[in-house]
Amino acid sequence: MNNAFGQLLRFWRNAHEQSQEQLANLLQVSTRHISRLETGNVHPSETMVQTIVAHYQLNERDSHNLTMAAGYSLTVVPQDIHSPNLRWLRKAARLSVDAASPNPASLVDRYGRLIMVNRAWVGLFVEAVGTDALLNHDNLYVLMFEAMREATDKVRTQRTCALIMMALHQEWLITGDEQYKVVCDRLQATQMLPDDWPKVAASLDPMTSYVITLQVNNQPADLLIVNQIIGATGPASYISEPKLTLSAFYATNQALDLTILERHCTQHPLL
Repeated sequence: MNNAFGQLLRFWRNAHEQSQEQLANLLQVSTRHISRLETGNVHPSETMVQTIVAHYQLNERDSHNLTMAAGYSLTVVPQDIHSPNLRWLRKAARLSVDAASPNPASLVDRYGRLIMVNRAWVGLFVEAVGTDALLNHDNLYVLMFEAMREATDKVRTQRTCALIMMALHQEWLITGDEQYKVVCDRLQATQMLPDDWPKVAASLDPMTSYVITLQVNNQPADLLIVNQIIGATGPASYISEPKLTLSAFYATNQALDLTILERHCTQHPLL
């Protein structure tokens, strides 16, 4: 059995050039207890983990790693992408979104709320849902559900919708964040989900990319959506803040010219 917590504890103790006895005295526990923590013979309490974090003054990355290694959930403080200290991240994200052209691309937050889009993305969804609907919806997933209404492959469409719903619904159950529930309710209201969507989603592997069919130049086109997690401070995508996703759409048919989408572009506040 991998004793990740014990190995990390030994790593930090050695990095700070402390013996087990010295660390035990500082934490007011027995040397035997430190030894058993490092060998995995005892499991640390959550209080003990936080005491060690404070003792070594671990930063967010290292404290998260130690906490996860001990088997405890993380308390992550959300960061606003629009805050002044994340100006560099906004600039980097804008460069990435624009660089995807002529492929449609957008940047969304953890709830799928749109933050940035490029001109090809606007052109794609103007054709898929119309200008009014595009301007009235601020959530990528809601727009995608609406845009897939005319897809002929109903089975694939329902599977895609079920997978998106499963990811958001489980985030709500795990975090208790009611904003996830708001998005789930909006997706449910589109009536694009199969009645047994939990069973459908459970039978499928989670994906970071999937194919949907949308209208491009009045013709149905299969588009591969590739999602990339963008984070600022965490050690890994699933705990980094702010939790952002760059979604880019690529034609599965390489002969399809997506440059036409930019000609369909209208004004949009997120360009």
